[in-house]
Amino acid sequence: MRRDGLTLIEVLVALVIITVTTLLLGYFISGYTATNTARSDTQAQVFARSYFEAVRSEWATPPDYKNKPLPDPAALTGLPSGFRVVSYGVSGKEIVGGEEILRDIRLELIGPKNKAFIFETRIVKPPY
Repeated sequence: MRRDGLTLIEVLVALVIITVTTLLLGYFISGYTATNTARSDTQAQVFARSYFEAVRSEWATPPDYKNKPLPDPAALTGLPSGFRVVSYGVSGKEIVGGEEILRDIRLELIGPKNKAFIFETRIVKPPY
């Protein structure tokens, strides 16, 4: 018996194998991408928290809060590789009775793949 070509069953089996392989590959690639994105987000959050804690420790007393400038985040150790500081500063203040009691601090970073991160916190003037 001589065969000239493929049977319908052979073609369907080949299509199923190609489809399953493509689906699995897509699943693993999306998982890898999600893991890298989560890692980048976590690194940015950890750096922002450490920077805000450094600011709080610099402004731990009322005279320091009033007189010391905002620390430069680039001077801090721990900036993850692939990240850079775009800007930082006091973005707002609350004044009650002529006295500044609250500052809004803003930190902007650019991460891997040029993803922008913006973090803000509020720092209250320490008590006397």
